[in-house]
Amino acid sequence: MKSFLKFNKYLSKQSDKLLFVALILGALAIGFGDKQSFLRFDLSADTKVSSLILWFTAIVLIRYTVETYDLRLATEKEVRIQEEIMRNEFLPILAPIDEGAIVQGSSFRFKVVNVGKGIARDVELQMKGLVLAKGYTVKADGNDFPINGEDARITSITQSRRPPAVMDVTILYKDIYGRHFRTTGLKLNLDINDPSTRYTLSTTQWAYKKR
Repeated sequence: MKSFLKFNKYLSKQSDKLLFVALILGALAIGFGDKQSFLRFDLSADTKVSSLILWFTAIVLIRYTVETYDLRLATEKEVRIQEEIMRNEFLPILAPIDEGAIVQGSSFRFKVVNVGKGIARDVELQMKGLVLAKGYTVKADGNDFPINGEDARITSITQSRRPPAVMDVTILYKDIYGRHFRTTGLKLNLDINDPSTRYTLSTTQWAYKKR
């Protein structure tokens, strides 16, 4: 498909040259074709004039068709750009809040805030391959939004013989148009001074990305 589009774009750029060559070749064939024995046709002067007019008209119609097609493509591209600009006015951006965010035992507690202008739908919290929470909707109202819960699977990681020193956290979500986004770079750091193997959240390297 991409190869076809590239070829079509190339033809569009070369259309004027190609049509000019076709016009000249057609005019030569009509005007002097009867003098070539291998063509084997004989045209009167009136027929040649009529044929030349028809050929010129055909070239003009083809050029008009190509120009109309190019204009339609340009218009469609402009519409897509305008739609993307409009959609970007309502982007959700979920920023993490590290205050009070912990994973301890089988429980987790996080807070996020939507600093964008659009609603974040189907919010999903992932930690080390586990989906801890999903299905939340976070409005763009600037208020803290808690994501709390409990998952027995966490203890198999945090209370193992050698619990990981750092765990990655990712927040996945969609906008109202169904586009996918994520907040990455969140780190849960093991608190080695806590006997119950507590993890605290670090947000120093968080990033907002499309996915």
